[in-house]
Amino acid sequence: MSDHWANVVRTSGGRTEELADPGGDLDGITAFYRGLPSGRLVVLGRAGIGKTSAAVRLVLGLLGTRGREEPVPVLVNPGGWDPGSASLREWLVNGLVRDYPALARRAPTGEPLAAALVDARHVLPILDGFDEVAAPLRATVLEELNSTSAPAVITSRADEYATAVAEADVLTRAACIQLVDLGVDDVVAYLPLTTRKTSEGGTTAWEPVLERLRSRPHDRAASVLAELLTTPLMVSLARTAYSDTPGEDPSELLDANRFGTRRLLEEHLFAGFVPAAFRSGASAPRHDVDRVLRYLRVAARHLTDTGRQDLAWWQVGDAVPETLRRSWLAAIAVSEVFLVLGLSRALIAVAGADTGSAVSGNVLFACFAALLAVVAYGMLRRQEREGPAEPSRLRWGRPKFRGRPESRETFMFSHHVYSVGYVGLLRDGPAPLGILFYALLLVLPLQWFMPQLQIPIDIQSVAGPTRSLAMDRRNATVQAMAKIGFLTALVTPTIALFGTATTLADLSLMGAVAFGTAGTSVLSLRRGLATTAWGQWAAVARPWWALTRRAPWRWIAFLDEAHARGVLRRQGAVYQFRHRKLQEYLARTYDTG
Repeated sequence: MSDHWANVVRTSGGRTEELADPGGDLDGITAFYRGLPSGRLVVLGRAGIGKTSAAVRLVLGLLGTRGREEPVPVLVNPGGWDPGSASLREWLVNGLVRDYPALARRAPTGEPLAAALVDARHVLPILDGFDEVAAPLRATVLEELNSTSAPAVITSRADEYATAVAEADVLTRAACIQLVDLGVDDVVAYLPLTTRKTSEGGTTAWEPVLERLRSRPHDRAASVLAELLTTPLMVSLARTAYSDTPGEDPSELLDANRFGTRRLLEEHLFAGFVPAAFRSGASAPRHDVDRVLRYLRVAARHLTDTGRQDLAWWQVGDAVPETLRRSWLAAIAVSEVFLVLGLSRALIAVAGADTGSAVSGNVLFACFAALLAVVAYGMLRRQEREGPAEPSRLRWGRPKFRGRPESRETFMFSHHVYSVGYVGLLRDGPAPLGILFYALLLVLPLQWFMPQLQIPIDIQSVAGPTRSLAMDRRNATVQAMAKIGFLTALVTPTIALFGTATTLADLSLMGAVAFGTAGTSVLSLRRGLATTAWGQWAAVARPWWALTRRAPWRWIAFLDEAHARGVLRRQGAVYQFRHRKLQEYLARTYDTG
């Protein structure tokens, strides 16, 4: 699975390099990699052996000793890469722009800064999880990597990589190292240090178990346990279940009647991991263990069904049934119409303005409202088809114009145009001049200007999901309030200016202000709930998951607790299960749980 050694150590000038000895552990991986002339490395190992840990060690080691001209190592997951639709360069550039929005700025060449960095080989891609690429695409991915001589590192399970190599080729000029299993001596040296002593002689609860592994290696129960404790993942699960949980006796792991195979023993450790993690610690968990298991199983099943590994709060809305989502969009479209009319009529009545003929006005309004509701629903459906909105934040200061506004913003334009029609309906007459003036001179510039103040959140570097949620909520609130104030100030003179031309001469200035405030408030509120990541989460996803008992109401707080107890890990604004095998186990037990 490795290239010829002469190709690995040969420099571009034809000389050969002496590579540093890795030393047999991960501490030497950085020095070993720096000695590779090609900068290309393959790290192989089976599930749970520590491939991601090796990749993270390499990233930190390279960053800690990096010179100004050396490339920046970037950890990326190739699981979603389709080499048939995007080349290596395109995939890297798109990923960098998505995860690090600052790299979307234009370089002097006119391309995104991310493209300039990739072209100049200032980015070292570390593809952690080659085995997560769809099986039919792995050989094509290798061919794409071999189409360039740029430095790259990939980690993979050995069998999946071997199959891809058989179909395509090795990663050319790349050294190949394999992470080997832990031995009994490694486990014997580690586990006793993870728990308290049980006697004055200095022994621990692990001593009888480990002594049996050493003295009777061919015993059936001992051999099964020794085979299991060959990966850091399983040793960690054993520590959580027995060292970190008072009163648990690890000697039960040697019960051959209960755990006659490695699979049974592995299932036992997975089953006991989550309860042990939530029962241990200084503070009591917020939920009982049965509920915790149900919530985690549902989340794991959702990720498995959607083919994801990241549990992101702005993406869980796709689990809501489509019928419910459509009903929600229809309700927003219809309620917007009646809320604007009802609130504006009430405020205008309070202001003392005549609201016109009740019968003919209401008939005309019903026709207009039905048309508006259909248009609004169609626009919201179009926005839904674009996928869930992603969290964003405001950029204060001078706007940096980026061209046309995003489609999520542009459809709001029509809503504001139609809102002026409500005023005409109040007096049974159209308002063509007011609509034209309002649309061309007021709303369109605002709809183009506001998105310029908003930029995506860097989901990889933001300080946790709670922070990203708060930033997006603040963004939605500020934009809604800004639109309410701005549009109210503009609607008022528009109505007053064109009052005579639109048969609204008897509509007082207070009535105009009342209508402007009512209309823009409802429209801005609807915009916040329907088109922002926070609005979709707060109005649809969160209530549905909570009411169907798939998650607690304080879901983010629950995920934070699971992270603090070691069940989840956090990567920027998203959560992931501690290991893919844990996610697979919980998803597999969803139906029986």
